[in-house]
Amino acid sequence: MLSKRVQILIGEKEYKKLKDISKKSRKSLGQIFREAIQLYGERLASRVQRLTAVEKMIKLKIPALDWPKMERSILQASHK
Repeated sequence: MLSKRVQILIGEKEYKKLKDISKKSRKSLGQIFREAIQLYGERLASRVQRLTAVEKMIKLKIPALDWPKMERSILQASHK
């Protein structure tokens, strides 16, 4: 149930874009904003999850690999 009202100010250019989107999608401006807020929240959550995963990987105590040595091994294996 919708119970909170929010007022925002936007420029004429943004308003025209939103009205065009609203008309083409046959959705109210309110619905467009609610969907945008939902998508923003999902993307933010996804970004936080990715950053958390990277932080966990950084904390792992994995020895750094010697790239030239790995490259030689890969090339040798591919020529067999």
